[in-house]
Amino acid sequence: MIGFSMGENLMSAIFENEMIRLRDAVLNDAEELLHTNNDDEVMMYYGKNPYNQDIQGARDEILWFRSLLAENKGVRWVIADKASNQYIGDIGVFNFEPDHNRAELGFKLQKKYWNKGIMRVCIQQVLEFAFEEKSYNRIEALVDPRNIGCQKTLKKNGFQLEGALREYEFERGQYIDLQMYSILRREFSK
Repeated sequence: MIGFSMGENLMSAIFENEMIRLRDAVLNDAEELLHTNNDDEVMMYYGKNPYNQDIQGARDEILWFRSLLAENKGVRWVIADKASNQYIGDIGVFNFEPDHNRAELGFKLQKKYWNKGIMRVCIQQVLEFAFEEKSYNRIEALVDPRNIGCQKTLKKNGFQLEGALREYEFERGQYIDLQMYSILRREFSK
């Protein structure tokens, strides 16, 4: 179950299963976020050149996570290992367009947690929040065509491929295409 309660002018979200917990980000997450953001394999298809981020950059990213909901621009939650409550990834919606009632989905997960079904469950929780709590109409996801795992996960969560955005981003010294996936509120089922 996912529960929502107000606190510190931010909505606190909690979801747990036997493996993970979705929760608000805290500054203590910065070290693990930094480790994740500097992992070239994790960030290969993330849409940015390698981070080479420092601890202050990670803290700034956490502050951005926390600002999204407060500023009504989306939400970004930490995916934590249930046993340790330690950051293992993050997920959320951002770039909310109020005139069009749509937002973009983004996520990352430390590689030792890949292929365990974690992201599929987390995406469902974010979609539930976006469609039921916030009444968004459309959630989009931009995906590097080489990221087969992400494509499969999105399809399992009801996303549909809409098409390609040709040479949409410049990454690692080259232009790359991105695929546009989306899901509409009327298509979402828990």
